[in-house]
Amino acid sequence: MTQDWAGLPNSVTSRLPGNCKGSQVMTSTVEAFSNVLLKLHDIAEYAPIDRYQELALDTVQEILPFDTAWWGIMSPNEISFSLHGSHLHNLPNSFVPMWEELKYDDALAKAVEVKPAQTVYFDQPAFDDAPGLATLMGEHAVKQAFCTSHYLPSENAFVFLSLYREQGSPRFTVREGLLNKFLMPHLCALWESNRMRYSEQYKDRLQDESIYLAIVDRQFQIFDADNTFFDILRQEWPKLNSLTLPQAMIAQMSRETRIAEIKFSKIIARYEFIGDFCILAIRQRQRIDLLTKRELMVAQAFSTGASYKDIAKSANLSPTTIRYYLRVIYDKLNVNNKAEMATVLRNTSLSESQKTWMQSYRVIQRVSGRASGPIFSLPGK
Repeated sequence: MTQDWAGLPNSVTSRLPGNCKGSQVMTSTVEAFSNVLLKLHDIAEYAPIDRYQELALDTVQEILPFDTAWWGIMSPNEISFSLHGSHLHNLPNSFVPMWEELKYDDALAKAVEVKPAQTVYFDQPAFDDAPGLATLMGEHAVKQAFCTSHYLPSENAFVFLSLYREQGSPRFTVREGLLNKFLMPHLCALWESNRMRYSEQYKDRLQDESIYLAIVDRQFQIFDADNTFFDILRQEWPKLNSLTLPQAMIAQMSRETRIAEIKFSKIIARYEFIGDFCILAIRQRQRIDLLTKRELMVAQAFSTGASYKDIAKSANLSPTTIRYYLRVIYDKLNVNNKAEMATVLRNTSLSESQKTWMQSYRVIQRVSGRASGPIFSLPGK
């Protein structure tokens, strides 16, 4: 006999409404579903980008219990699948490397690839039909699974959510399968909202309207991006025609470094790895980027009213040396006087490293006051 989304026979649900037990069950389910959605909206609004998935899964547990879970992004390729994002819930880090070895036989992934927006159910007999999948599930004590996919706008990759139950846990029900199915689009939409909100806040912190952001996945493919991001990127690589970052950029990005700035001939990039993703900020190079850190601080000090002697005293250098720096600065910025230099500095966006050096200088200025003797030494190139 067919069952509806509440797990009740059609013969019963056809007699609703009224005060029957079926109506009470339905009301309770809808209310619980609604409460979970409200909590998910709050999580999307306030959670950091690397915490959204975990907090969302904790909330899903309130109406759909599971023991472990895997939530990520993958795309099909000629052989099997490429993994673009991965979040493990109560699973060891060894899960993904093992999946990479056995993914050619991932029948669950193959099933949701061709059935987007549907919840696919696998139990032990279904696992056993795919030895590679059976090995992966057996190694991690998984006896049954729900998996649902949601294709991204590019239609080249899909978000997947696999919920697992171990030996001794109740069997998944039809009702739970439908809850999972209807939750998935909300989870994906709110995840996107969370990423976009984080990007906006990140850009606000940089205080630079000339910067454009993208979120990059573990395969260095651009996941979310400002509209102008690709235009700026193509100034450095005019022939770029894919969502994958240029190899020259990838080669200089390191998870071990986590945060760094990279200078190319026409653009400057700043990256920060956060969880499984990377925030990439890029902007066009400007005249001020020609200055060394030492020259930049001399220029800033002089343009804001410090004299040759003031700068020389603070830097423990001679006024003649400061004059030499200023001649070099004028030449690099293509200006003729202090006022023109101040205008260039005022109208130009500083990179993160430049902002750091300038902030250091301002702090030193406030602390030093009229103190005698050198307070600091200007850094080298």
